[in-house]
Amino acid sequence: MSRTARKPLVATEVAVAVKAGHPRPDIRTVERLVAALRQARSVAYTTTGASGIHFIRLMGQLGIADEVNAKATILDGGLVAEALLDDRADLAVQQRSELLTVPGVDVIGAFPEAVACRTDFTVAAFAMSAGLPHVCAALAFLVSEVARDAYSAYGLTARSAAVAQTKTAA
Repeated sequence: MSRTARKPLVATEVAVAVKAGHPRPDIRTVERLVAALRQARSVAYTTTGASGIHFIRLMGQLGIADEVNAKATILDGGLVAEALLDDRADLAVQQRSELLTVPGVDVIGAFPEAVACRTDFTVAAFAMSAGLPHVCAALAFLVSEVARDAYSAYGLTARSAAVAQTKTAA
């Protein structure tokens, strides 16, 4: 039987962005987030992925789904912050890490804690894998300082400072 060594790698949360230089609404509380969503001319979001699924569910729980969707820019996937650049939307909702990949947008911040959604990413190596030393080297790089700096630049929070050498389980 083979075992795996699982290590938490990074996490990101659902956040809100605006076009660079545009007003940044206050979203620090649920009430203020709701107000910002209601006041926006259009809110861009995707119907897929963790952020879209969470946002759709959240709008229903908050009782604002019909109101927001009546003026929303709903995308099948991709980088929703691009809808800010061509003025299809005033706000974009997606994972912080995805919002930060679009030049020309400012991330306002994550959803308030009471309605937050965090996605954790984990790495794993099977202890009985062929080429285990190479797998361990790759895992070590993924948690290196260079990698952590890259994660941070794109809105990912490092979850582990080091990956221990994976050993073959008995």
